[in-house]
Amino acid sequence: RYEYFENRRQDLLQIARKEYAAVCRKEAKKTGGFEVTRNESVGTVESLDMAKEEEKILEQYRKQIEAMKNKQKDDIEAMLLKQFMANEYDALAEEKEARKRER
Repeated sequence: RYEYFENRRQDLLQIARKEYAAVCRKEAKKTGGFEVTRNESVGTVESLDMAKEEEKILEQYRKQIEAMKNKQKDDIEAMLLKQFMANEYDALAEEKEARKRER
């Protein structure tokens, strides 16, 4: 479920970024490309830096979630193995007890 929503969010984010880039290109064409004030150009650079930072944070978050999933998987496998071994031990103990009764 998380992966579906995360993929959908990433798709929407990518669409929004493409739209933003298209709007920026149109604005640059209107102003001749070089008549953008210093504050506007700095804001655009800052927004690009923020987007990069956001991507880094999201990547770290994805790695943490993946590590958590792997740990949960390992924990579940270990619990199942312990349960299997306990069942095997119980079965052997029952067989031994049955043989003992037969004597």
